[in-house]
Amino acid sequence: MQEYISIIFMVMVGVLTIVLSVVGVHLALVLIQFRKTMQQLESMLHTTEDKVSELTLPLKQLGGAAVGLQTGMKVFELFVGWLHRDTNGKKRSS
Repeated sequence: MQEYISIIFMVMVGVLTIVLSVVGVHLALVLIQFRKTMQQLESMLHTTEDKVSELTLPLKQLGGAAVGLQTGMKVFELFVGWLHRDTNGKKRSS
């Protein structure tokens, strides 16, 4: 009877070892595939970020042009105000 129990125990340990080995190999393959997928996703995100940056660049430049135009108008207003002053520094009455 003892012999049967030890034989059954050894068979169960062997089967369990084989099953866990197969599960471990499968898990390793899944992790490798997951890593490849994450690398592809990262590459896709970088490409998307570059494309969005290219699309928003004209809008950023347009905003800079608007600020430049605003500054130019202020300088023009100051210049016109300077032209309308008398030599004593007082404003001329229009």
